[in-house]
Amino acid sequence: MTNNNSTNSDLESQNAALKAQVAILAQQHPMMGAEAYAEDEIDLGELWQAVWAGKWLIMAITGVFSIAAVLYALWLPNQYKSTVLLAPASSSSSSSLSKLAGQFGGLASLAGINLGGGGAEDKSVVAMEIPKTLGFLEAFIQQNNIQAQVYAAKGWSRGNNQLVYDEDLYDVKQTKNGCVHSIQLKDRR
Repeated sequence: MTNNNSTNSDLESQNAALKAQVAILAQQHPMMGAEAYAEDEIDLGELWQAVWAGKWLIMAITGVFSIAAVLYALWLPNQYKSTVLLAPASSSSSSSLSKLAGQFGGLASLAGINLGGGGAEDKSVVAMEIPKTLGFLEAFIQQNNIQAQVYAAKGWSRGNNQLVYDEDLYDVKQTKNGCVHSIQLKDRR
């Protein structure tokens, strides 16, 4: 028991020494302790006042960068986009597993399972997407000789019951009866 008392008294003296050191450190560094936690809090009212006080600076910086972005976008050259429609090659011979998937594909789709045997669906999707491609449209316009109606038309004249062509882009030569004889692209140099 004497051993316990001496150990307790040693611990108490060490504890008192540590408390004294903490008190000295707290006097030297006032931000330690509970005061440090109070300084770490964010006051939203003060934050709003700081933002409101700098509102003109914020608006000026936003305006400068917005104008710079618009000028940069106008300065960039035109960029053109190309698209392609890729379709998988179909084989004339199919395996028995794909035939089975084709037979039970509708039943499986009711259960929310995709067996992948939707060859007819794939063909219909491809058939619907092909007219949307630019290459198809260009070829269609060339083959049917409707460049004037597509590229030069500005509007429709109800009085003449004819297309009105944009004369800034095209030279329009008409015959005596008012039919369009030829349309040529103007040189813009």
